[in-house]
Amino acid sequence: TGVDFWFNRGGFIHKRVEIMSSWLDPYSRPLHELLPMIICDFVWLGSLLSIIVSELKEIVHVIRTGDKWYLALFHDYFAFWNVVDWTSILIASILVIFFATLSIETGNLQNNFTALIGLQTDTGVDHDTYVAQVMKFYTSLDAVIQQEKAFR
Repeated sequence: TGVDFWFNRGGFIHKRVEIMSSWLDPYSRPLHELLPMIICDFVWLGSLLSIIVSELKEIVHVIRTGDKWYLALFHDYFAFWNVVDWTSILIASILVIFFATLSIETGNLQNNFTALIGLQTDTGVDHDTYVAQVMKFYTSLDAVIQQEKAFR
């Protein structure tokens, strides 16, 4: 969450509050609610892989049928729709990487949160250990926030 204040010359204070949230475990819902999302994810990933395989097959075909591979690619392959295909592949791959990184960071946050709760229930823990775990938790929380911001 962030709050921005703007002060104008007339003395009025403008404020803007930005609330950011992230699921600690996005797969914690019941299976009947998750199933449509998981199916759509796999259909999307399958479509992406299909486009990648199709484009790679086309590149191999153009290279094999041409005399010099670089001339064949330049004259026969580089066209508007192939550029559109590779642009969509690049953007989709970046999204997959961002989602995977966000999932990893969220898993780290969940582990650090569990460890922090474990330290709170343990009565024999010293102050320095507790402070170190709190710092680890907030470091992982900051990593999740930064990754969430990049993902959005």
